[in-house]
Amino acid sequence: EGDDGWVRLGSELGAREREKFGRGRSKREKNDKALMNHQTPASSASSKRRARFTVCVSSQVGCAMRCSFCATGKQGFKRNLSAAEIVNQVLALEDVFGRRCTNVVMMGMGEPLMNLKQVLLAHRTLNEDLGIGGRRFT
Repeated sequence: EGDDGWVRLGSELGAREREKFGRGRSKREKNDKALMNHQTPASSASSKRRARFTVCVSSQVGCAMRCSFCATGKQGFKRNLSAAEIVNQVLALEDVFGRRCTNVVMMGMGEPLMNLKQVLLAHRTLNEDLGIGGRRFT
């Protein structure tokens, strides 16, 4: 259990994976053998603002939309993620980097509007329980 009272799901992220996260994108295999994509855009800092830590999370494993510009659709749709799995992506990345998430972007794997109920529940959880501001979600 973390300091914030949340129970962290198991993560096998080692030093090499942490390096990959810092440079761009990494994939981690879940128990159901589905790949979830975690992206962490580089954190930015301004002399007038504190450093931000933006986490890009997935809402689905695979995607049924098959957008011409996106490689995820070529994998096909596997399943929707639960709100707990969406929230856990943020928690896992906070643990890996040892920092609090300030912004969440739903630009990982999947089309968030096709899993809207779980995305909204995750948004509410991250906002109300973890204190990420409502305007910090994209």
